[in-house]
Amino acid sequence: MSDQQLIMSSSLAMDEILDDVWKDEESFMSKFYPNALLKSQDFDKRLDENKNQRIKQKLISEFENEFSSANAIRRYARYSLIYRLLNKSLRSRNINQIFKFRFLIELQKQLEYNFDEKSTEVFFKVYRGQQISRVELVKLQKSIGKNISINTYLSASTEEEVGLVYAGSTTDVLFEIDVDITVCFDNKRMSPVSTRSLSYFHDEYEVISPVGSIFRVNAVQQHNDGRHIYLKLVNKNDNEAFYQYIEKSYLYKSPPSVKFASLLILIGDLEKAEGMLQMLMEDSQMSYGDLNMRCNYDFMGQIWCARGEYAFALSWYEKSLDSLQSVNTYREVILSHIGNVHDERGEKSLALKYCNEALIHKETMDLLDLASLCEQFSDLYRKMGHIDESLIYLCKALDIYIYNKHQFSHFNYGNIYLLIAAIFSVRIDYQKALSFQKCALSVPSQLVPKNYARLVIAYINVGCNYTQWSND
Repeated sequence: MSDQQLIMSSSLAMDEILDDVWKDEESFMSKFYPNALLKSQDFDKRLDENKNQRIKQKLISEFENEFSSANAIRRYARYSLIYRLLNKSLRSRNINQIFKFRFLIELQKQLEYNFDEKSTEVFFKVYRGQQISRVELVKLQKSIGKNISINTYLSASTEEEVGLVYAGSTTDVLFEIDVDITVCFDNKRMSPVSTRSLSYFHDEYEVISPVGSIFRVNAVQQHNDGRHIYLKLVNKNDNEAFYQYIEKSYLYKSPPSVKFASLLILIGDLEKAEGMLQMLMEDSQMSYGDLNMRCNYDFMGQIWCARGEYAFALSWYEKSLDSLQSVNTYREVILSHIGNVHDERGEKSLALKYCNEALIHKETMDLLDLASLCEQFSDLYRKMGHIDESLIYLCKALDIYIYNKHQFSHFNYGNIYLLIAAIFSVRIDYQKALSFQKCALSVPSQLVPKNYARLVIAYINVGCNYTQWSND
């Protein structure tokens, strides 16, 4: 089998879309793969596993010598072995392996760079022939009328004859994919891209769909030339606002090397996050005062704090502080994290000390960090029984979010409304509590489905306050 033939022979990685990302954290994470993965030097180790096979040795060596950011698409098409290793990792969602593919983000960047809205007009249907397992076929048949997410890069041809070549045996299928050109305009990152001028195979009109592309299964039919599966690319942007919130609130300041680790911490996968950070810290190219290293120390502190190992957390935060210059805006973030550790240990006075130290340079702080610090003050005062002070700091955080709403998602201050409502409930002022709860409910309903657990709880709280108010 030639290298070109291998391109269409990988297994299909798909998931039925239920309530989108909310019922599947791994599917949620896959949306961030292209933007959060780093260029890892450990990619070479992954390739070494295959060097014992002489037939693959030449291609691997060529890839190592010739790969560059500018030719990511061309290398993707030329080296089918690398393609299959990449998509195998994406199919299995093995984060440690995905993490090692340094060219993944370069491929995504080049796809976006070469996206041209006018070029989408030349293809309305693409074809992909490949072998799929019986399990995958049954899954597709059961998904008729539903949406599926393809969690690998999916290459297809605008020529049906090319697709049929790869669907030549009775165990293969031909995917016929309708591409609505209006879909391509909404989200550049998720748009299929023609690679004819960039691909290694100039005689083919190949189209690559990014990781996480969503298709509707319209039909599965048996034809004389084999089984045909009819898909349609759909514009499934229900959760796009939430993805933007995650990127703006958690990823925008992180160096590329630690973005993925921060996502793992966010969803609570501390073991994998720690493994990635350890791998980065062993990188000989990373110096002690490097920004990446400072962030590594910070994230290690967050991991150990989440585990309840506060002494370890403090030691990592101290390392991060020691690596900073005397004046650095990141210093205030670390001080607030140290304050949080003392809060968790029940040392409220020490927690306040570090938070106040962080507040000294509030004029130079990032607005999101300052709002978060105000929320931290509010939580501290609430635990200490100082409700008035807690409310004051919540209002300060809310002001920051509202007056700078062009920088933040509504989701940022939706939670503040709920916290303020809770304070008025404690004060037995149910009318004010209800007014803030209504404000809060108008925010998440724009970003999450109506059956989202926290939204359901918020509605229950509203009902309880209505009941209390009517009884008074």
